Amino acid sequence: MSHFWSFFPLVDFISLVPMVIEIVVGNDMLTHISKQTDSLRQIASMLQAAKTIRILRAYRALKFIKSTVNRQMTATALTVVCIIIAMAGILQILDQCSPACDSFMFCSYNFTAYDCPRNDMCFHADVAHNCCKCQELSFFDWTYFVVVSISTLGYGDISPRGRLARLATSTMMLMTFVLVPIQVNRLVATISTHSGYTSSYKEHRTHTHGIITAGGDISAGTLANFLRQFFHPDNPNWNEKIVILHPTAPSNDVQRVIHLYEPRVQYIVGSAMNDLDLDRAMISKAAVCYVLVNKDTTRPSNEDQSCTLLTAAFRGMNANVPVYSQVFMSQNISHCVLSGATGVICVEKLKLGVLGLNCTVWGLSTLLSNLLDTVSPSVTQLYPKDSWETSYLKGTRLNPPI
Repeated sequence: MSHFWSFFPLVDFISLVPMVIEIVVGNDMLTHISKQTDSLRQIASMLQAAKTIRILRAYRALKFIKSTVNRQMTATALTVVCIIIAMAGILQILDQCSPACDSFMFCSYNFTAYDCPRNDMCFHADVAHNCCKCQELSFFDWTYFVVVSISTLGYGDISPRGRLARLATSTMMLMTFVLVPIQVNRLVATISTHSGYTSSYKEHRTHTHGIITAGGDISAGTLANFLRQFFHPDNPNWNEKIVILHPTAPSNDVQRVIHLYEPRVQYIVGSAMNDLDLDRAMISKAAVCYVLVNKDTTRPSNEDQSCTLLTAAFRGMNANVPVYSQVFMSQNISHCVLSGATGVICVEKLKLGVLGLNCTVWGLSTLLSNLLDTVSPSVTQLYPKDSWETSYLKGTRLNPPI
């Protein structure tokens, strides 16, 4: 029952009833009934005018628009268009002449009689005469009238002559003064809350890209280290793009890191648990996905649970993309694998494993660090040219690719 009283079902019902009556009774019978009395003609005109309300179903197209700003702009434009089209059709029907009427106006002492004498003196009739007023205008003429009226110009070259048409015009003006400002205010509020981080990734046709997300807050240090490694010239994928998808806006430290790698890094405010946000990040075209953990968290179990859910969300939207996740606890590795992770790194397990092997093979941790890490050329400038630090750093830059 609640569905029936919602907006779109009511629109369908109001516009469907006249069509059902027209099918059951027939057009010829409706035309004959409308000629009986003026009241029946007005009822028939109102039934025909109700069919134009179906234009309001155009609002259903809003659910296919992903951007909030574009959605509200479309809603504002649809409000104006629906008012113009619907009211133009309604006024054309309400102000049209009956089959017995003249093209513009005829005069009669009996308003309800349709066998009225056609007299040119009717145009100069005094108040003692009862005049039946009507006019035959095209749909485009009434569209022009509606546009001129709602724009508060009102040239007066076209105006409704029937009582119902004038009542509909007054209702139209009131609706316009109420509905259009509401939509405009919503549009202004949406634009004011819109930031540069709510857009979509649009370079998927020219550049491959990877997606980064995190279960908790994104650490500026972790992000800086990741981007430094990813965009290092020794990395064969240095020319790819990185899209950071996170529910909250970036902090000042994260913004400084992003600015260092612009335009190769784009930050999008959104959740990987939302399909629309994943579509904005172009998950279907992504080359790789990374799920990072916040090393400064005080609740590692919750962090691992979030990473597991994010991994499942990535895998659910793209069955072929490689997904690499981080976890704190080793017992959660299997959970991430079952969620669809291509590879899972347990930070503490990896750290303790390297330290344990370092007790057997001295210097193994340093060797692995130099092989897996990359050094920026600018780092060597921090030390004198003849120092051992400079020679050591130059040697680490010559490591073979793995």
